[in-house]
Amino acid sequence: MDIRFAEFSLPQSGAVVVGVWEDRALTGPARRLDEATQGAVARAVAAAPRFHG
Repeated sequence: MDIRFAEFSLPQSGAVVVGVWEDRALTGPARRLDEATQGAVARAVAAAPRFHG
């Protein structure tokens, strides 16, 4: 497995992993991604009730 850390930027393809707290609050990186995607992260979390603790 090859894990790399880099400055935040929106990828053109692939997957992005960001944290969401148990109460569904977005972490800092998740908030930045949410802003960059016009709220897509928050909508995905809200639409999937199985995302918890």
